[in-house]
Amino acid sequence: MEDLYSWASRHGVDRYFLHWRENRAKKHTAISSLIAERIISPKGLAWIAEGDTELVLWMMETINGHPSAENLIHDLVIRSDQVSVERDLRNLGVAFTGYEIGLPVERFLVDIMRRLVRDGTWGINEPGSRLWLIDGHLYLIWPAAGEEMAAIINQEKIPGLPRTPNSILDMLVDRKLANVREDRTDGNRYWVIAPMC
Repeated sequence: MEDLYSWASRHGVDRYFLHWRENRAKKHTAISSLIAERIISPKGLAWIAEGDTELVLWMMETINGHPSAENLIHDLVIRSDQVSVERDLRNLGVAFTGYEIGLPVERFLVDIMRRLVRDGTWGINEPGSRLWLIDGHLYLIWPAAGEEMAAIINQEKIPGLPRTPNSILDMLVDRKLANVREDRTDGNRYWVIAPMC
């Protein structure tokens, strides 16, 4: 109903993730003109038209997926889109090897943790806090912090993320977002801290 920037500003949103609908095929082309009008401002269209009014026509034909024979930009846009998707998939494949879900799990996990801090669920360096910054190291109180993360993942049904504190910790460690003790023969991975408040 409006451009993304205006919507995000109105709702106080400072980050977002895209999710593609399954079986969407070419359904988006039906509303492309409507969306384009909200994204490309009148000032932007005027600037494009200054170069050549045919550019505006070719752009709209390309957005709608019905290029005329004279359209010089349609093939360029299609090829650019293909190259961009190929690059993104290649980069995601390197970054998220072992998780065949195509989702940026690091971003989801970090975003969940930031939300817990922002909404006051996780305090820092206070009695009962989930986060303790001690001598330059940030400690998470576990498994309590993992249970709160799991609650959000389960409530929001976020695909591709673990749903238990232990599996969340495994993924945080695997993604180099957290460290655990590896020097214990008894298998206890946690550090014991006693912060002075």
